[in-house]
Amino acid sequence: MKAEAGPPTDTKKVFCLGAATMDLVTEVGQFPLPDTKVEADCLTIHPGGPVFTGAVFLAWKGWEVHFSGVCGTDLWGQYLRNEMVSRNVRYHPPVGGEADGTNVALVWVETESARRTILWKNTGVMEKTRNLSPEARQILSGARLLYLDGHGGELVIEAVNIAKAHGIPILFDGGSRKDTDDKVLPAVDDLIVSSRFAEQYFPGLDPRQAMDEMEKRWGPFRRLGITQGEEGSWARLADGAVRHFPAFSVEAIDTNGAGDVFHATFAWRLLEGDDDQQSWLLATQLAAESTTAHGGGISWIDQQTSRP
Repeated sequence: MKAEAGPPTDTKKVFCLGAATMDLVTEVGQFPLPDTKVEADCLTIHPGGPVFTGAVFLAWKGWEVHFSGVCGTDLWGQYLRNEMVSRNVRYHPPVGGEADGTNVALVWVETESARRTILWKNTGVMEKTRNLSPEARQILSGARLLYLDGHGGELVIEAVNIAKAHGIPILFDGGSRKDTDDKVLPAVDDLIVSSRFAEQYFPGLDPRQAMDEMEKRWGPFRRLGITQGEEGSWARLADGAVRHFPAFSVEAIDTNGAGDVFHATFAWRLLEGDDDQQSWLLATQLAAESTTAHGGGISWIDQQTSRP
């Protein structure tokens, strides 16, 4: 059952739960061959992760953002904690112990095409039983939105159950298939997935067909969509209309994190009261603009926040 009662309207709290990663982004003229040594055109290091990027975006836009997820106890983990403080994202470590290592993603961006290849090590796997802290549960119960990317194992299920009990809407960023999807997605209000996610579950179907199958398996949803990168996106909005939104034309440098910016923008505009179509159009625009920054999504947000 989806959210019904609705969250309090006098709060600007948003609760985010998902992966926090360290992104090491390098731009190269072409992907290196084995046994070669290639000088990078550009190298950036910054935090990342689908919902973590969304948390940074929403904090930039003035929302009180709370984040929970597995963060390592190593140097990268300490770096992430420092980044959260500097970006006004309030971190709530889960109860039950944190991981020894931090999720690290090596992102190779091909300079000419702006395509990226990601080599990712999940060192924060849910090998331990973890729960949200009492403080996190209290904050979530009075938030305006629960924003998920599926990373977190049992933490995700716990958060969804709290949100359902208090009528908190749930937005889910589906980047790839997760073991908990069948338990979590029936409770989600707004589901926006990547073309990769759709293909993993419903291979060979076009976007309309894939959305129909998602509705049958997990719906009904208030809003449902599939993002397709430079091919734009498909959406079934709250009024039931289905339409294709073409991608904005830009000189892309790095597509890393563009989908994260899309979800974050959509969440922001819905929280601010825009209608669905306006929200989707702006999300499409800003996702495209984010590809014009070296380092992708988070780097683009940093550029915006540093402007007078």
